[in-house]
Amino acid sequence: MRRFLTFLMFMLIMTFRNPILLFFNLLVPLGLLLLFGFIFGQHVIPLPGGSGVSYSIWLLPGIIVMNIIASGLMGNSSAMITWRERGIFRRILVTPTAPWEVMLARACTQVLMIVIQSILSIFVGSLVFNFKFNWLYAPLTLLFIVLGSLVFLLLGQVIASFIDRVELGNIISQALYLLMTFLTGIMLPLQILPDIVSKVAPFTPSYMVAELLRSAMLQGSVGSAPLADIGGCLLYSAVALGLSAAFFRMLR
Repeated sequence: MRRFLTFLMFMLIMTFRNPILLFFNLLVPLGLLLLFGFIFGQHVIPLPGGSGVSYSIWLLPGIIVMNIIASGLMGNSSAMITWRERGIFRRILVTPTAPWEVMLARACTQVLMIVIQSILSIFVGSLVFNFKFNWLYAPLTLLFIVLGSLVFLLLGQVIASFIDRVELGNIISQALYLLMTFLTGIMLPLQILPDIVSKVAPFTPSYMVAELLRSAMLQGSVGSAPLADIGGCLLYSAVALGLSAAFFRMLR
């Protein structure tokens, strides 16, 4: 535990001293929220139960999910492949420290960054778009943020399990990121997307996490299909964990 806490402290220090990482993790999502919110904010998006909200408020949970996907798919996969290429895992293996302690410390740091970005997004949404967040919904919201982070961190680990080059890993993770962001109901409502897309999207992890988070943040509920969405996230996590456990190699 002492070694883990030491690595966690070092990971936090490195993260908060990296201006580029802070820019992309904290400021870029806020910029997208403001940009899309001001352009399309006058449109009303229906919610389950017959109510509706403005697009800017509907987009707010989507921005959080977008950041979760980016941190998991692109951030985690790129870091693991880089560590393998640079021999960082090799150095860890000759020390008393277990590799899982370092990897878990990094994962905890990523989740913390996502939570901070989520709080900033809620604050900006409240200040600019008059979003009224009920803080009684905060525990449920945090639970689904952590669940979504788990899903995409493990999916990023799967990419790192099969790819040995950072450049190729970045191409694959960025392609998946763009597809999930714009075609699974995160940035764009499914109602305006082609029928085939709207039929496939509910089976994607990004849609499931977005639905859970929107229900928690906007309505304080677990959504209209909680068993399907939560069960789907857990299933994706279990499959990704199994694949990464079977195929991930610290040394090639």
